[in-house]
Amino acid sequence: FTPPLHSCHTDSHPVLDKHLSAMLDFLPPTALYAGLACLLGQVALTLLFRRMPSPWRDEPGFLAHQFVCFPLMLYMCAVGCQGWWLGDSPAAGAARVFDANPTGRHLAEVVLGELAIWDIPTGLLVASLRDPLMVVHHFGMLFIASVALTQLQVYASFFFGVIELSGVFLTIVDVFHPKHPTLNAAEAASPLLQAINGNARIVFGLAFLATRVVYFPYVVGAMVIPDALAARGGRVSDGALLTTCVCGVLFTLLQWHWGALIIKQVRKMLAPPEPPMDARRRASVRHDGPFEDDALAVERTPSEAEVKKQE
Repeated sequence: FTPPLHSCHTDSHPVLDKHLSAMLDFLPPTALYAGLACLLGQVALTLLFRRMPSPWRDEPGFLAHQFVCFPLMLYMCAVGCQGWWLGDSPAAGAARVFDANPTGRHLAEVVLGELAIWDIPTGLLVASLRDPLMVVHHFGMLFIASVALTQLQVYASFFFGVIELSGVFLTIVDVFHPKHPTLNAAEAASPLLQAINGNARIVFGLAFLATRVVYFPYVVGAMVIPDALAARGGRVSDGALLTTCVCGVLFTLLQWHWGALIIKQVRKMLAPPEPPMDARRRASVRHDGPFEDDALAVERTPSEAEVKKQE
């Protein structure tokens, strides 16, 4: 028998006991274990990468974050998919707001701990991770995770698990982003890394569009919000339920924003290469002078008179 963490203290350290008790009041044991495990992994890998040659030592904190994030995303996605599609789901309405769900609560505790102890502090300390929009996103997730400790646990399997399918591949894609020059150069020099990154980019884009751009808004609009409205007048204040609905809408808009950026990149990748400048100049001239629509322009070499007129 292992006694609860609240009872694992002595009377000889009252100050330490006070801080430990306060932390445990906010973080359940699973959250504490998950957060500390991620933090220890971050510190150990950062120290290791600092002792390795370039490009490992160029951004040790960022690489350590990605190495910790990858197995975490795999675990959360696997558990979430099992809970969302194979677990028991109560009937629509107030039951899906208030009924306990062990898988959902477990994921909420993991997310609460890893964000509070590891991900948010690391995101603020490591320069390449210090993206303002991502920091706001993480604080929003921290709030939702704290809510899911007592309500909406059924949906935690989706929001903390299923949609992290894209996060698994994002941890790879981010490593070789051009904003990390030495890592990007290492990928460009290695056919193996190019294959890994290229395939990861494709799967990431498809997974993000499917789970976050399409499925995410459906779950929020067709399930979460109607259930929250049906639960009004229950054991949770209407203000708290309204806040949950607003957060769902804001997170949906954020997914669409990121989805638009991904679609823009896909269109850029699929677009044909631009012709050389001299070809575009020839294509922009018709028999009767310059023509703005290249698709309708007649390709021919301009006469000397036309060239002098343009000059």
